[in-house]
Amino acid sequence: TDTIESPLISPNHPQQVCHTEDTVHTNQSIRTYLTSVFTSLLMTLLTLLATPYLIRWLGVGSFGLYRAALDWLGYLVILDFGLNETLVPILVSANTSTNPRDIRKALVSGVHAYLKTLPIKLFFGLLFVLFTPKLLPSHQSIWDIRIGCLIGVTASLLSPFQTFRALF
Repeated sequence: TDTIESPLISPNHPQQVCHTEDTVHTNQSIRTYLTSVFTSLLMTLLTLLATPYLIRWLGVGSFGLYRAALDWLGYLVILDFGLNETLVPILVSANTSTNPRDIRKALVSGVHAYLKTLPIKLFFGLLFVLFTPKLLPSHQSIWDIRIGCLIGVTASLLSPFQTFRALF
């Protein structure tokens, strides 16, 4: 019988496929892409399901206030200075390296870079909490709004953990 020569077919066992480094990288890229698509679809679905309940529980006015506060807090992402987009190729490259020190070095430098942005994010986040009554005028208790915004600012301080997302 004739066998077709291919870099992916083992010459000794034509039925067995060899896993080259390129194949592994391609599979990892596909898995990363599909995970990203799945996460986006899941978040969209959860938002569609949760919004009616939030409107019912909070009322239309409070829900609008909640959305406005989230929009304001979303500006804190700008203070990451594009680190996530910069670190992804570095971490992917380190992840494909055969030297485990490369992964550690990339992760440590990524976390250190994010840690340098935290004081800036904290400063502007607390400034937002302080000026919340001016930015989000409402008839509701100002302390409820401030506490909610403070929780949002605290959550934004978890950004150093985004470094690990590029590994999955």
